[in-house]
Amino acid sequence: MNLKNSRILQPIKKARREALLSWLNFRGWSTDQKYIIFESDDWGGIRTASPDAYQAMIKAGDPLDKYPFPRYDALASEDDLELLFELLYGFTDIHGNHPVFTANTTVANPDFEKIRESKFSAYYYEPFTETLKKYANHGRCFELWKSGMTNGIFHPQLHCREHVHITRWLQDLQKGDKDLHRAFEHDMISGGSSFDENNRFAYMDAFNYYGLEYDALLESIISDAANLFASIFGYKSRSFVPSCYVWNSRLESILAMHDIEFIQGRYQLIPTERGYGQFDEKKHIIGEKNDNNQRYLVRNCTFEPSLGYGSAAVDLCLAEISNAFRWKKPATIGTHRVNYVGYIDRSNRDHNLPLLQQLLTQIMACWPDVQFITSDALGTILAGSELN
Repeated sequence: MNLKNSRILQPIKKARREALLSWLNFRGWSTDQKYIIFESDDWGGIRTASPDAYQAMIKAGDPLDKYPFPRYDALASEDDLELLFELLYGFTDIHGNHPVFTANTTVANPDFEKIRESKFSAYYYEPFTETLKKYANHGRCFELWKSGMTNGIFHPQLHCREHVHITRWLQDLQKGDKDLHRAFEHDMISGGSSFDENNRFAYMDAFNYYGLEYDALLESIISDAANLFASIFGYKSRSFVPSCYVWNSRLESILAMHDIEFIQGRYQLIPTERGYGQFDEKKHIIGEKNDNNQRYLVRNCTFEPSLGYGSAAVDLCLAEISNAFRWKKPATIGTHRVNYVGYIDRSNRDHNLPLLQQLLTQIMACWPDVQFITSDALGTILAGSELN
């Protein structure tokens, strides 16, 4: 494409993006308040185990470097948390509250040693707090989590038990999948080789089950997850975001049994009888209620510099916030953990934290009356409003 055509197409793309945002935001619950919510997924869950594991996988021919999650994502280290938290402490809203991450948490990870000892015949898991103890530079991480919680910048909510489809993962390990076993040797769920058209999330879609025969398994997983969350954090999670946005209505009923009131997400991928990875897509509107009287909280903004947006992530997010406020909607920003970790590659964190600084600086300059709140706080406001 030549420069002239690029200049012509840019306004068209911008107008199209604005129209899509307006279509998303004009419906549903509205408010005159300018709420900013950061919804950040994957905290507590493993991805790439260490810099050494990354290099070993690359050397063995696995294309980890082709996909941003295995390329950059890992358990956040002490340095990662301290730098992120220091940045968040630098900003306050009109009520004196700091920006707060709703930290959607994977409360457990596979226990690789026990699974290995069983010769892949059974699945075992461990609390993520135990996983942290096995990683270098992670010994103080949970204390940092608790400090962030106490100071109102880090607010865990439930994401999943483990961020893995345990049934398919274990089956493929039992079949001797070489790529999967190579990742397993490094205490990793999968590598770049696992991504394909029939496995688009590389086993990370924990709730991708279709059929009544899986209800008991789902009930067990959610029960374990909810109980483990409460035992770790001392309170029940009131909101939930299914991993990879994959879930069905039966999961919602199970969540309701564990007092989950609000379901986060950008859209819903519904498992179907057509087979694993074949989804129906459904979009929700903010405040919409399901048959369990649970309300949907919709992400209408994105800040994901590690996922292909790069430095443009700031301007794109600001445009989305502007559109949300124009339609009197909260600005709910989806922003995965991967953007803030440097345990595998320090340059990832060091590039993105200044972008978050720019984003927050611009937010405060453009909308000095914003209020930083959590997802479940938004749900409480929404549920208690006279319009509901």
